[in-house]
Amino acid sequence: MQFNHFNLEVPADQLDKVKQFYQQVFGWREGDRPAFSRPGYWLYEGDLPILHLVQHRGGQTAAGNGALNHLAFRTSQLAAFRNTLDKLNIPYRQVILADAGISQLFFHDPTGLKLEVNGPAL
Repeated sequence: MQFNHFNLEVPADQLDKVKQFYQQVFGWREGDRPAFSRPGYWLYEGDLPILHLVQHRGGQTAAGNGALNHLAFRTSQLAAFRNTLDKLNIPYRQVILADAGISQLFFHDPTGLKLEVNGPAL
């Protein structure tokens, strides 16, 4: 089994802002999406539609069950990724795990979802 995608339900007035955030921060591109009844976007990493964005029914963000703490990603180019966050004025917290030889960057998307990007120690 392998990971396929994650889905975010966002208010109608945030849909384009959230799409732009993930395109700018992660470099994901908008791609084909089936003709669902609600507006949205699929953002691709290569050939994989990694993020499904959909307008939440009623225009409010889905409350969820509170169990999801964050989503984590890995890159071999962490310094370049950190530069992207700096360029976009996205605040982040950096944690260095010296014993593991990695650094972690924690930040939030426009919906408030916490994201983590791991890479070689900076």
